[in-house]
Amino acid sequence: MYVRSDAPLSDAQRRALALAIGIPHNNKTRDNGILNLNHPTLIAARAAAVDSECDRLEDDYKGKTASKDDRAARAEAMLAERTLQEFVSIRVGWLTKTLNKGR
Repeated sequence: MYVRSDAPLSDAQRRALALAIGIPHNNKTRDNGILNLNHPTLIAARAAAVDSECDRLEDDYKGKTASKDDRAARAEAMLAERTLQEFVSIRVGWLTKTLNKGR
């Protein structure tokens, strides 16, 4: 695994990913990185992504509840975008109510 040189990332994002992934392995190097998906910063970022989807639904459906089909359509539209949104999988999981369900 590596961070692509053409990935549209800020310098801070690139450094954080490189640190998380570790350095490439060879016969002498065995750095596994520190991919810590439960770091408080990442937990907060995932929660913010879900909150933004919730806020969007509240704005779009003022006083009403989005149907299962409406939520599924939103999830499909996000996945069809040429450039995926940050934390798209947590957003889609929340919209389709599949979070915490093994598949």
